Amino acid sequence: MSYITYAWIATAIYGFETVVTKLTGKYAIKNPWLFNMLWNGLFVVFMIPFYFNSEVGIPHKWTSLIITALLSAVCCVLYVISIYRIDVSVLSPMYNVRTGFSVLFGVLLLGETLTPYKTILIGIIILMGLLVSFDETFSFKAFLTKNIVVALAFMVLLALYGVFLKKTIGEIGYWNATVWVAGLTAFFLLFTFPKFKNDIKTLRRKQFLPVIFITFTSVIAYLVSNKAYEVNVGITTVIMSIPSSMIIAFIMSRIWPTLMEKHPLRVYAVRFFAAAIMFGCAIQLG
Repeated sequence: MSYITYAWIATAIYGFETVVTKLTGKYAIKNPWLFNMLWNGLFVVFMIPFYFNSEVGIPHKWTSLIITALLSAVCCVLYVISIYRIDVSVLSPMYNVRTGFSVLFGVLLLGETLTPYKTILIGIIILMGLLVSFDETFSFKAFLTKNIVVALAFMVLLALYGVFLKKTIGEIGYWNATVWVAGLTAFFLLFTFPKFKNDIKTLRRKQFLPVIFITFTSVIAYLVSNKAYEVNVGITTVIMSIPSSMIIAFIMSRIWPTLMEKHPLRVYAVRFFAAAIMFGCAIQLG
């Protein structure tokens, strides 16, 4: 399969996974730090069969690998906090912000060229990234809350993660990068133990079941997205910025309004408008 196919598969899986993660945070595991550690710890367990791949060994280069794993750990924290605190229909289109910053990091780290046209597109994406947080009040506070800032920080670091992941894959190979980044990410997240040490004592089996499902889908999406990033960061980032979970969230809000999120149609109209503008700009950048 081509890297574009891999990117589309990852997009569909991540979209569904985001919705399930939101529901898990709302109904099963209230502590985002606990969820994050369970998710990443189980992720490593699911990755164990791949540790026996003949291409996996002790890396001969560590700098990019460590940076990638650190970025991965921080991104996991920011992602879970974001999905716990803001609507899926807000977070999902904000992935287009990542595309804009991917271009900027390409200029800063890879020596790529940034034209005035691309600069304008990046500005529009960031502006629409704020507009997508529009709610019923239409107040300025809705556009720049602490949670929105956290989500924007997540997108910036996620863009940087994509750059370093491609670099790491180029240095130590696809399987080495895939396995070692996952393991080191979980290791770094162990330092967040004080944030969930009390809640883990009261964890029940039924709370753990959705985490197993989410992790299984995460492993599949992680493997196929890395195959796409191995070939092309820009196009992969654009495809994976498609707000698939936003579409799912909107449909669910019409069918089950009390399940996850519910807003008037005018709110979703503005959010989809902003998302469409962001995606259009992201395509131009890609």
